[in-house]
Amino acid sequence: MLKKMLILAAVTIAGVVLMLTSAGCGLPDDAAASVEGVIITKDDVQHRIDITAVLFPTEVPEDRESQEFIDYRNNVTKQLVSEEMEKQEAEKRGIVVTSDEIEESLTIYIEDKYFGNVEKMEEAFAEQGISVDDLRAEIERDLRHQKLLDSVHEETTITDEEVAAFYEENKGKYIYPEKRQVRQIVVADEAAAQAALARVAAGEEFADVAGEISRDGATASKGGLVGLVSKEQLPADVGQVAFSLGRDEISQPFQSGPSWYVIKVEIITPPSNKTLDDLKDELSFYMRNQKFAQRWKDYSAELWETYDIKYAEGYEPSPPETATATTNKPGAPVAN
Repeated sequence: MLKKMLILAAVTIAGVVLMLTSAGCGLPDDAAASVEGVIITKDDVQHRIDITAVLFPTEVPEDRESQEFIDYRNNVTKQLVSEEMEKQEAEKRGIVVTSDEIEESLTIYIEDKYFGNVEKMEEAFAEQGISVDDLRAEIERDLRHQKLLDSVHEETTITDEEVAAFYEENKGKYIYPEKRQVRQIVVADEAAAQAALARVAAGEEFADVAGEISRDGATASKGGLVGLVSKEQLPADVGQVAFSLGRDEISQPFQSGPSWYVIKVEIITPPSNKTLDDLKDELSFYMRNQKFAQRWKDYSAELWETYDIKYAEGYEPSPPETATATTNKPGAPVAN
């Protein structure tokens, strides 16, 4: 949970960039950035870096004078801007994280990480220079973010008409043909095929005979098992015979190409067509999540376009990278 917010995401919303740098913008000397006039201090940035360096030391560049570290520090600033913007947006929506919710999550964390031993956690934190209040602040951010996600998700709706249209456009995907589980014995000539059939008829297991004499290496090692297949997945001659047999029926020898076959059908699954009623709930769930992913992306872009954000000189984030599309519930809005 701690790592989720402390490690900076490199993901950004593609094509959305609005950064107002503070050169000449009148920010206080100790400010790294501001969001709608709320100051994020340089000490705030350093504190986040210090916590990350303790918990996840490989995330922070060692050389504090390097350009790599400066870029990292500025991306920390960008993350803090994102969190402050999200905090203000949550307040506008009436989203509140209560102290009881924070303490409940804290208890779960202690149970999970320290087997409920509060003293052990406090000792570990003290050794690392982290306070329990730092953890509470992280929990509050995490809960606020989730509530904001839920709030936007609740605004995302899918109508019956949209589901019906989607079903019609994709109906072919929900038609499932008849399938059969087939085993085969493949040999060089008719005589060998007749001999194989005679052995099976005399009581030997089909799979044993196939494993011993079939010349098709891919299936012989599996007792001749081809698998559960549709007619179209088999060679035409083999498919024709396989789909003319009943369950547990064995064919007479027949030729297909240069080889001779004896096949057995073990399982038959009938064809099925999923109707709109069959799939309505599933499609609605899928479509709502897809629509929410786009809504969250657009919502994030709107925030970065509309909020008044200023950066102190030297704390401007690096240029944005192209975002990878998210699915289901995407993460928090990130700076562009």
